[in-house]
Amino acid sequence: MKKVLFVFFLSVLTMLLVIMPTSAQSEPITINIFSPQAATRDLATNAFSTSLEKMFNVKFNWTTTTYDNTDASEKRNLALASGDYPDVFMLVPWVDQFSQIDLLKYGSQGVILPLNDLIDQYAPNIKAALEKFPDFKAFATAPDGTIWGIPQFIQCYHCSYANKMWVNTKWLKALNIPTPVTTEDFKNMLIAFREKDANGNGEADEVLGGATMDYGTRPIPYLMDAFTYDDDRTFLIVNEGKVETVATTQAWKDGLTYIKSLYDAGVLDETAFTNNADAYSAEGNNANAEMLSAGAGMHPHIFVNCFGAADTTPYCYDYDAIPPLTGPDGTQFASVLPNTV
Repeated sequence: MKKVLFVFFLSVLTMLLVIMPTSAQSEPITINIFSPQAATRDLATNAFSTSLEKMFNVKFNWTTTTYDNTDASEKRNLALASGDYPDVFMLVPWVDQFSQIDLLKYGSQGVILPLNDLIDQYAPNIKAALEKFPDFKAFATAPDGTIWGIPQFIQCYHCSYANKMWVNTKWLKALNIPTPVTTEDFKNMLIAFREKDANGNGEADEVLGGATMDYGTRPIPYLMDAFTYDDDRTFLIVNEGKVETVATTQAWKDGLTYIKSLYDAGVLDETAFTNNADAYSAEGNNANAEMLSAGAGMHPHIFVNCFGAADTTPYCYDYDAIPPLTGPDGTQFASVLPNTV
């Protein structure tokens, strides 16, 4: 049963390559890597992978998953349960990364190798970054001082404010509706899209969409932020020095009442609470008629195809993010998600 390195950064993969013997070997050393792979990318043939293979005389053997977090996490767990581990887990934070508890668990079992000594010996740039940025070191270091994996460490502003709402502004302009500012404006806009058949197919099927993945696809946080702060994670706030849950407050109940009113009006799609990535994308890219009045997400490519020219991505340019809504009592929040590590 072999042990594995757990990485987020390709720089750590490079560190692994540096410690491989190269001078005397004639046949390439095979390195087995588990990683999510986007539908538009081939990790086995992209220029970075192939250049590293040539530089270090190695061969990468990729085991890949989709970016669907349910599918990716399931395959990752199956790989761990099999006992036949890859050499490297190169995971994506918002798809299938290990939690800190996972790292401690697999590290204590000897499945994952500690990186401290390897970083000291072979990774001067990573070592310098850990010393320069205390937060980075804190993210990467377990309570006992062990570094089991190198996390993502970037300032990703669109990730930090992932809970956005993208409105079909093509329909707004066509129906001469102002950009919604309040929760009531937003509801009236959705109803108008539906009643006036904004997509022109003769059916009342225009809806607000969402999904169950991370990266802002759950519609509740954006809508709830007009009533009380919803961090989409812990549902905790600090009130006068005390930690409280927002889920028991009247403001939270008022927010749920508002969200239910959207559902009762037929403008909040029931699948917004069950969709996976593929189902959400299929709804947004419906070839027969444009379905989404608005979509929750970090960026619109989550629910509409935005790769390619305008004529091959007919819906992509129809959506624009709107500011956080203002609730009945003037409440207006924007959820902040600390960069995932």
